[in-house]
Amino acid sequence: MTSHYTSVEAYVKQLEDQLSRKLPKSERKSQLLEIENHLESSISEREHLTESRREAVQAVLSEFISPVELAKQINSENTAIQETTFETDDIGFKAGTGFLFTGFGLLAVSVFYGELKWELLMVGTLSIIGVLLVLSLSSIKWNGERIDFLKSIGKQIQFIVVPIGGAAFIIRSLIDGTVNYRAFLYMIGYLLVALCVFLFLKKLYHLKNVYR
Repeated sequence: MTSHYTSVEAYVKQLEDQLSRKLPKSERKSQLLEIENHLESSISEREHLTESRREAVQAVLSEFISPVELAKQINSENTAIQETTFETDDIGFKAGTGFLFTGFGLLAVSVFYGELKWELLMVGTLSIIGVLLVLSLSSIKWNGERIDFLKSIGKQIQFIVVPIGGAAFIIRSLIDGTVNYRAFLYMIGYLLVALCVFLFLKKLYHLKNVYR
């Protein structure tokens, strides 16, 4: 019961104080305005049944949910929405980093054929650079799952990406019946790119893990 509130303004002020600071400013303003309008509308209707506005205000506020309880509901709903959004964003985050491995796959083609496939080389390089640039953005919201995912990417580079480059060179040499030196040089370049990406991810992981 909230009969001790003598005005809509006092009720709304108490509600505002109870709202979580994590609630976006625009959402906070919208919620407060909606509640205020609802109360004013209810009071206007009640005035026809009472002798004064004061009595109408008292009657409406005494029947309305307390600002503390209402704030809990709003905060809870906002938290649930944020968690759902985060889960959706995480799917996109993981899918986006998949382009990193697509890029390495395209680079490995030149190793396998022992000749530069310029179009594939360009697309692969741009894919890798694009992912690294996105990971560097300050707008990314890092959580524990995303930080751990960085570590798993590093392991995949060690145990999947690097062996693919070596396997491409070995297969090329077996097909040719001799060591293909162009494929060897391309493999060295491929491995250097893998090393740079690995070191970048390692540094990013430790940097974000500090603020975990």
